[in-house]
Amino acid sequence: MPAGRYGISHLGWEGDGAPPIVLAPGDLDAKRDGNRGTHDELQALLNDSKAYRWGIAANPRRMRVLRDFHHRRTRGYVEFDLNAIFESKTYSDFLCLFRLCHASRFPPRDGEKELLEQLYERSLDAGVAVGKRLRPQVQRALETIALAIAARSCSLEGGRGSSSEALQLRRLTSRQSSTIPSLGPGR
Repeated sequence: MPAGRYGISHLGWEGDGAPPIVLAPGDLDAKRDGNRGTHDELQALLNDSKAYRWGIAANPRRMRVLRDFHHRRTRGYVEFDLNAIFESKTYSDFLCLFRLCHASRFPPRDGEKELLEQLYERSLDAGVAVGKRLRPQVQRALETIALAIAARSCSLEGGRGSSSEALQLRRLTSRQSSTIPSLGPGR
């Protein structure tokens, strides 16, 4: 494991399928020694490595399960607030943590993908399905907003608004709906 390059100090266990683990005394997002933060350090390893797809970043208060995720502006992870789970003694929250983070979720089984990866793929499929059902509604809402803006600008100009403005707004809203991840074309 390229631990020296990434500052990863632990593996979940010895052997195949062990997730890399990064422990931090403080904030998971704070930069360490002027370098990347704990979250970013683990994310860089997951993104660069073929051996690791999932990992855990934790401090005494929070625990995150990360997957290789190549988006620069947004982060993808599941976070558990350990303080809240144990102070409130909410069994269902603890059960969710236990079921998702148990060691059996990380290694591949019998030639299949990891259980976490199977869950991830099912969640993508579910998100795409929801996006497809919402797309017409979002499109209508954006068109309604564009038409309202066009009508308002037309009334402010004393009825001299151009129909090309409305057409431009309509094109803009169409482009905007195609940039929303699960609403756009391609999936």
